Amino acid sequence: MTKRFAGFMAIFAFFVVCVSGLFADTDMADVLLRALAAMAVFFFLGLLVGHVANRILLDNLFGEEAPDIAEVPEEEVKPEGRGAEAPPS
Repeated sequence: MTKRFAGFMAIFAFFVVCVSGLFADTDMADVLLRALAAMAVFFFLGLLVGHVANRILLDNLFGEEAPDIAEVPEEEVKPEGRGAEAPPS
């Protein structure tokens, strides 16, 4: 997810700089140089934002359930609620 987000941001930045250079009637070499620089900057920015978003998503999916289960005392756990017990051998 992180690399996809970084790639999307980089390509989007490249596109925006190229289109704005086209409308500004700027030299092609200058536009491409600026677009490549923007692409590199937004790739690393996208890596950072994607990593943070991934951590938030994983914490919301798995991080809150584990402490709730771990905090239940053993006295409150009822063995009869766990299913059928094995017959004595």
